[in-house]
Amino acid sequence: MPRGSKKKEEEPTVEQPDLEAAVETSDEERFAVSLSETGETSVEMPADEPETDSAETKETKPKKRQKTKGSKDTFLGQSVVAFVTVLLLAGAGFFVYLGYRVVEEQKDERESIEVLSTRDPEPAPTAATEPEPETEPEPPTELDKSSVEIVVLNGGAPGGTAGKVTKVLSDAGFTKAKADNATGNYTGVSIHFGEGARQAADAVKEALSETYDEISVEPSDANKKDTTLASIVVIVAR
Repeated sequence: MPRGSKKKEEEPTVEQPDLEAAVETSDEERFAVSLSETGETSVEMPADEPETDSAETKETKPKKRQKTKGSKDTFLGQSVVAFVTVLLLAGAGFFVYLGYRVVEEQKDERESIEVLSTRDPEPAPTAATEPEPETEPEPPTELDKSSVEIVVLNGGAPGGTAGKVTKVLSDAGFTKAKADNATGNYTGVSIHFGEGARQAADAVKEALSETYDEISVEPSDANKKDTTLASIVVIVAR
């Protein structure tokens, strides 16, 4: 038999491969199928281990990368939000502090104004006044001894004492002196003068200073009648 016919009878029936499966086969598997269709001895080369990255794996890898990228974006967004929040809080705290300082300063100003208002106003400076020139006191008018009325009373002294004192005063120029007795008892020698008669009382004292060492001079007492008998009353009690 012809060689070709024998070969044709022995040609095995080859099932048509599934297209979807063929798509998934490797180049080595397609080469083995082609050899089996031609009737030649097919030498199948050892198939390499299937690649780990299948279509599904290839599809999932970008998803993983996308997921990682999304996580980074989320973290970055959260960081920005946190930073902005901190800035807002810091700004709010700063403005609160400024408001507090303004309130305190206004309070201090009000207290200062109140303190100043309660202080006593300083006295206005007064214009310096020139001292008035000192005027020399007018010299006392000369005493007219002959016009001074004098009553000499014996207030407990020995009899005749009032007459002796009257004689001394008459010799000194007091010619209107007269003697009499007091209604009460007295001690010492005293001169009593009425209103405007102080100069005359001093002159009487000077006239009697040679006779008596201690002589008191005092105003007349309205409660004591003896002291009001004349402008000058001399009471001798010893």
